Amino acid sequence: MSKSKKTSSAGRKKMTVRERSLIYRSAKSGTKLTVAGALSYKVIVEPCEEGGFTVFVPSLAGCISEGDTYQEAIANIKDAINGWIEVSRQFGDTIPSSDVIADVVQVSL
Repeated sequence: MSKSKKTSSAGRKKMTVRERSLIYRSAKSGTKLTVAGALSYKVIVEPCEEGGFTVFVPSLAGCISEGDTYQEAIANIKDAINGWIEVSRQFGDTIPSSDVIADVVQVSL
């Protein structure tokens, strides 16, 4: 039998045992993984006064990028995240999970 993924009647691919295992282990550790094994991080995107956007990842200290458009800023931060993780692995550092909680706070004036 082929090891290719089967498609269910609903059109969704059935997960392999390895994929289910990755999701289970990531759920236990608090790190969110997609089926393909990619990490997900919350990012903060801020418009700049001079135009463009600055974007940073609170969970990854010093991981910051920018772009002239929102889409470019998101593409650039993905590259920055990959670089941050690559360097951390080279030094044997732990890759943190995205543990940031985003919320809106209202204050009285």
